[in-house]
Amino acid sequence: MKYGDKIIIYRTKVEDRSAEYSSVATSVCTLVENKSIYDFENIEAFLKYCHKSIFSEEQLCSFYESKKYPIVLKFLYNFPLKKRIIRKDLINKVGLPRDNYWGCMQITDEEFVKIIRLSLGKEGEGVENFVIDKP
Repeated sequence: MKYGDKIIIYRTKVEDRSAEYSSVATSVCTLVENKSIYDFENIEAFLKYCHKSIFSEEQLCSFYESKKYPIVLKFLYNFPLKKRIIRKDLINKVGLPRDNYWGCMQITDEEFVKIIRLSLGKEGEGVENFVIDKP
């Protein structure tokens, strides 16, 4: 992933419920920076960098010590999707592959636009001022 890439945040299923209906695309963000956990001199530098994280300090310390998740992403939150798109619709209406790992998966510009359009519902509602640039 590189600076400026658009990110669709995907929330995984609710416990004891089907992923088809409880896993959803929730919001759009833009990647600002990515780093390797190995870029940090020590845990203090890592914690300072991640101070605005959704994770607790305890979780961050665990990530740093285990190196289980070696990529650190910093992104700008753009907007919530007007309507959250369930996994079933991401597969059937957008065309995302069911068998891919959904924790982090690259999608095409066309798939991204389909997700935005699905979230808007009626034509003309929602986020008209979000520009999708193509290089």
